[in-house]
Amino acid sequence: MFELMVSTVFEKQDYISDLFKKLGSEIKKDGGIAAMQNHSGRSSFALAVPSRKKEYYKSKILEHIIFMIIDDYKFNYFKESIAVYDNEVIFESFLKAISIFDAEADKEYIKNQIELKGEILVDSFYFFKLMPLRSKWKRTADIINQNQILKSKSSMLEVLKYLTAMSENFSMETNIVLSKKQIKLTSLSKCKRFKRNFSGISLFMTEMIKLNPVKINLKQDAEEKFDSDEVADMLSKIFDDKIYLTN
Repeated sequence: MFELMVSTVFEKQDYISDLFKKLGSEIKKDGGIAAMQNHSGRSSFALAVPSRKKEYYKSKILEHIIFMIIDDYKFNYFKESIAVYDNEVIFESFLKAISIFDAEADKEYIKNQIELKGEILVDSFYFFKLMPLRSKWKRTADIINQNQILKSKSSMLEVLKYLTAMSENFSMETNIVLSKKQIKLTSLSKCKRFKRNFSGISLFMTEMIKLNPVKINLKQDAEEKFDSDEVADMLSKIFDDKIYLTN
């Protein structure tokens, strides 16, 4: 049997919970054991699988850890390192875009540093093994902090447009319905379909940056208007000709 444990601080337990949801049932079908535990300020996921499935589950665990580091640690590193811009929606979207822009290089570096055996303490791994990676991120943050022009609304939107154009598309098509106090999003990616509802623009825009759809179908509920002007304006300036208005 191949055994492995992944743990992190309790505040980031959602990532451990997601890992358990993704792999728990599959591991049991393969004749293994999976468990999640929150104890002493930490959240952990443990698995034991037949040796024949070792490499498969190692790749799944690695993929999830890399996602966690880029989606959470890298994003928050930039959030703490870059001087706050007064438009929260654009600023958060900007942070998400620069977090995923060069993610492939980050992934390769993380793969070369991590050793998938025993217990992996994600937070310790991040702080001690990924110092050179944080130094690279610091250079990016310093450039942005020193360039006041980048912090204007129009410039940030232009940078967002460029970054999304140069980044990978994680969604083939996304349907958006703007209704009263809510944004409904349905996305079809290369391998799955999911739905999410948003009550605020900030989380919605960061999700759109992360998905970076190939095509966006946008619909406005005529009877239950959301703050559609701001949403439509930002989408059009960032995603440009990817947007299609529907009835």
